[in-house]
Amino acid sequence: MTQKPKSAWGGLQRKSASLRHGVEQLVKDAAQLAGTDNSHTISGYTAANREIAEWRQILAQVAKIAESTMEGLSAKAANELDGLEDRLVRVLRDAGLTVYGETALLVINGIVHAEIDIKSTMARINGKLAGDISVDALQQAILDEMDRVRKAVTPPEKFIALLLRAYETERVQASKEFGSQVQTSAVFWQLAMIKQQPSFRSNPVVANFREYPREVFRADLYRLLESNLVDCNGKRFRYASGSDTVGAVFMLVPQLGRTAHIGRVWFEHGD
Repeated sequence: MTQKPKSAWGGLQRKSASLRHGVEQLVKDAAQLAGTDNSHTISGYTAANREIAEWRQILAQVAKIAESTMEGLSAKAANELDGLEDRLVRVLRDAGLTVYGETALLVINGIVHAEIDIKSTMARINGKLAGDISVDALQQAILDEMDRVRKAVTPPEKFIALLLRAYETERVQASKEFGSQVQTSAVFWQLAMIKQQPSFRSNPVVANFREYPREVFRADLYRLLESNLVDCNGKRFRYASGSDTVGAVFMLVPQLGRTAHIGRVWFEHGD
């Protein structure tokens, strides 16, 4: 496996955090030593006084350099942030990916959601905070996440059969007739249980639990809708999108050509 290059700024930040921790510990040690009774009070005072003077001098120098550095960084960062979403969309499309959206929320190939907050200089890829919001770093994070999700998704033909099982289980538990609508999140929960191995069912501990993340369920549902496969064992899959967000999954809906909340799902008897 090729090791990803580490950010030089990330390394500098870790070094800074380590030094800050060291200085904090140094001050605590000095305070503790000053509070003890010993025969070296005079030498301690002399040493502490000299070091404090040195620290004051170097901190004043460091502050000037840091302020100058920040002025330059601020201008460069503002320049890079300006139009960042446009550049990201362009490089993703140039790489052959399908991108829905232009700013704030991008949906790549229907399965990766990239939320960009320029004002807060933050980005989340399928809900996970990105460590670097440069275009190159975001593109790589998106590609990595797409690869991860692709390996976890279920083929539409198998997924619709599992979805039917999950729907049947949920509507029976809720004492509903076949054809009744149920919350998408409820079916998601039933799917997660169906996907568990016998080891979890016999001993439901964390070590035996097989994860079924929300972003993978969303990708499974997207790929099913994209395939236009609706029939399974004489039953026909249906869904409803709207403003009701309770129990819904927010996703790109191919049939609508836009993002929407899929709040209810159900099956009907086929023709």
